[in-house]
Amino acid sequence: RIVRGRAVAISPSSLTVLVGGAPLELDADLVQRVRQRWEDPTRDGGLKGFAFGSVPLVVLYLKGIEHEGEEPDALSLAGLGLVAGALGTAGFVIGAGIDAKKTEIRNIYRAPAGRPRTTFSPLLSKKRAGTTLSITW
Repeated sequence: RIVRGRAVAISPSSLTVLVGGAPLELDADLVQRVRQRWEDPTRDGGLKGFAFGSVPLVVLYLKGIEHEGEEPDALSLAGLGLVAGALGTAGFVIGAGIDAKKTEIRNIYRAPAGRPRTTFSPLLSKKRAGTTLSITW
């Protein structure tokens, strides 16, 4: 059975998981594997996209003005702000969208393969009769 929830308490004998708002205590012997789902936050990707979309335009504009030796007028600065804002917004949406698709699943715990076991079974064939001993750990 697979249980999906948020781990809220871990002890040597149990794992407590919050499932649908209710705590569920699982016996440690029954837990076979614990996996963590990690999703990349979209905010940092959006901010990176905004910077990649708008900053180069502003830098190129300011370098161009510096080269020509002119002072920027209010209209050209307003136009620069609009275009840089539009490119930055597009970059934000693209960066956030890329980060939203980044999901990683990590194995945090995996139960040991099993306890040592010894089994005996009969061995019967045309040429042999006896038992077999199998030890696994």
